[in-house]
Amino acid sequence: MSKYEELSKLKNLLDSGVLSQEEFEAKKKNILSGADNTAPKKSIKKTFVTILVALAILVIGGYFYCRSSNVPQTNSNITYKESVEGSTLNIPYDIVLERVKNDPSNKERGIFGDTEKTSIGIFQKKYRGLVFDYVNYYFSSGVVSSIELRKTANQYDGDAAQIIKEAYNSVESSLRRDYSSCQETDEGVVFFNEYEKITIHQEEDFSGQCELNVKIEKK
Repeated sequence: MSKYEELSKLKNLLDSGVLSQEEFEAKKKNILSGADNTAPKKSIKKTFVTILVALAILVIGGYFYCRSSNVPQTNSNITYKESVEGSTLNIPYDIVLERVKNDPSNKERGIFGDTEKTSIGIFQKKYRGLVFDYVNYYFSSGVVSSIELRKTANQYDGDAAQIIKEAYNSVESSLRRDYSSCQETDEGVVFFNEYEKITIHQEEDFSGQCELNVKIEKK
């Protein structure tokens, strides 16, 4: 290799930051004086290998960090008590789906959801002794994050407001027997324990349809 080629490569190392200005000047002097530059080459090679090893460690560490952060985090010490059709909060999506599909009544009435596995919906299911028109399980990180129930009544059912009022009173009294902690909020009456809360409220729209809504979620 000619001195010109060696100097050109040395300048590239300086420009890329591998060599400092002092190192560059010393090695340039060796090349121009014809001194043996085997040792400097070894030093450069060692530096390059060290950089490659450091990059490899960063890439591998980042890969395993991303994998671990995508795994649903569940706490086996927490027991969620509020259940709808045998499923509570924190139950994995596949288990809820299997239970829903194995229920013959769901096959008759239909099951709805989405392809991204964020929700599963079923019709005409009991909760605390009352039949609700719709039950929706919502999922986050692969497990149940909330359960929402809705019961409706309109003019064709009779006195819609009275029907929903009686349904509300039935669910509320049942929850009061099991939960010592509750409070009234803008969203409705909230019953709760250490890990979960249940919000119930009733409403009426402009058409005269009345609804009872229940939401079970993590506290």
